Amino acid sequence: TIDEWEDTMRQVAANPDPVEIQEVLEISYTNLKCDMDKSIFLHIACFLEGEEKDYIIKLLAQCDLYTVVGIRNLMYRCLVYVEDGRVMMHQLIKEMGREVVRKESPKEPGKRSRLWHHQDCIDVLQDQS
Repeated sequence: TIDEWEDTMRQVAANPDPVEIQEVLEISYTNLKCDMDKSIFLHIACFLEGEEKDYIIKLLAQCDLYTVVGIRNLMYRCLVYVEDGRVMMHQLIKEMGREVVRKESPKEPGKRSRLWHHQDCIDVLQDQS
């Protein structure tokens, strides 16, 4: 909601440390009530930001995710927005989403739910992590 975002912005203004900013932004993610919405958010943050909304809806529907409602919920939480038919997100929010995935297994990328960084992919495929 707008009130939640205003509170978050006040927290960010009071705590300009980049690590703390990520933690404050992560509150919006953790407060998502539906695991499907969290999954949709992470897919977009890691792979699909900037893609056409219709493409994302069709693609993630194949993963049995309720993407129309999920994207609407993410928009309501100001985690994503649609511009010229494409799903977009602020760079800090994208980084926060990727950090959520990285925290799943900081030292072993092969145990994470998603891989987007080319070196992590190479290491996992070569069984080095």
